[in-house]
Amino acid sequence: MKKVNDLETPTITTAEASNMSMTGAAVILSAPKLAQSCNIIKCRAIIAYYYLEEEEFDTAEFSDCEHCPSMSDRGMSDDWLNIWYEDDFFIANFIGQDCEGNPVVGNKYHCIQECFRDITCAGFTRNKNTTDNDLSGKCWLKNNITTNQIFNNSEWHTFVINTKSRQLYLNNTHNSIENNQNNIVWLFFFLLFNLLLFLPKK
Repeated sequence: MKKVNDLETPTITTAEASNMSMTGAAVILSAPKLAQSCNIIKCRAIIAYYYLEEEEFDTAEFSDCEHCPSMSDRGMSDDWLNIWYEDDFFIANFIGQDCEGNPVVGNKYHCIQECFRDITCAGFTRNKNTTDNDLSGKCWLKNNITTNQIFNNSEWHTFVINTKSRQLYLNNTHNSIENNQNNIVWLFFFLLFNLLLFLPKK
């Protein structure tokens, strides 16, 4: 397979200002929030294109996949699982809402990866009694999950890609990093305040 370089596309990021105030012996910090987000729709389109062309790729090289979990032709990060949710409905087969190549056979992870290969895929139906790790499980990829829904079926349910939760990955991934940064800043000002408090007065 050949490797094609990513075309540069503009990305927009925002940043929130942080506020800090000091009262008496306490230091109050209002930490900045990470505002960068993964554009799932754009990144998915690039991934599907490279799969279709059977070319090597790495999303780390794509500007439209900035802040998104990593994926390449060799595999994908488990963080992509965070943008999927399970819903208690299914869509019957052969009514014009199936993607080509159904059914997909493999575990849940494999079905998600196969859904990424097809830009028309919006989710997939899987048997409730099939475990996530069952390599012989079958998934039916769907190109439309908004009509002909059959709810509360005892046998089938559907996994849906949530293209609106663009900051879900960042919030989960950077939470511990942000907390550590906040603690360091808080500790610095706390020590500074105490140093000034105990300095000898003239």
